[in-house]
Amino acid sequence: MMGLTSRQADCLAVIRSAVAERGVSPSYDEMAAALGIRSKSGVHRLVEALVVRGYVRRLPHHARSLSL
Repeated sequence: MMGLTSRQADCLAVIRSAVAERGVSPSYDEMAAALGIRSKSGVHRLVEALVVRGYVRRLPHHARSLSL
């Protein structure tokens, strides 16, 4: 995955796995637990980087609004 840090790639893998298994993106709490991050703000920064780079997009007005 070009242009991603290892942590961003791990975050993307967690999102892809959850979408494949359950059909919805994981919550920030679930992503934090899977990545071993204590704060949701850290997860938010990773997700924002993925959005900016075009790997995921947000769906407005939806809970768990990440789409691959």
